[in-house]
Amino acid sequence: MRTLKASVVRIGSLHGEPSYGVRLRAFICSRSSAEADRTVPTSFRIAHYVTPGRRPTKWSKPFRVVDNDLYWLVSLGETRGACGYVEFEDVLPPENYGGVESPLGALGYSDRYRCYGVELTLRAALGSADQRTSRPISATRRAIVQCGRFRPS
Repeated sequence: MRTLKASVVRIGSLHGEPSYGVRLRAFICSRSSAEADRTVPTSFRIAHYVTPGRRPTKWSKPFRVVDNDLYWLVSLGETRGACGYVEFEDVLPPENYGGVESPLGALGYSDRYRCYGVELTLRAALGSADQRTSRPISATRRAIVQCGRFRPS
């Protein structure tokens, strides 16, 4: 995973109030198109953090983690060649951003925590050239979504 970009987006509304989520866009590369053809994603994990600044040296415990098994029927190479973008979304529950007492609601008011960051882990199975065996592989990347008050992009 070469890069990870994330943004807060409005997903819809719930009981008349806006509903938000995070959209992740990862640029993923395999060593070759042949290796990408043998790589099938099996799961992903999105962890949400509040951090003291844009370049934190230590990420504390996440306030939200989504771990999702996904069994794609298509290899990475069939959808994008050796390199390409893969997108993920996670709908944030209102209790994570509604009110100053919530992890993201406190961002504009906290002296300690000022930024919202995410960590994406993508797990996959890499098949051998003869397709008889496979081995698990994974890639992880972190990104700061935004700093200051929580708001959609």
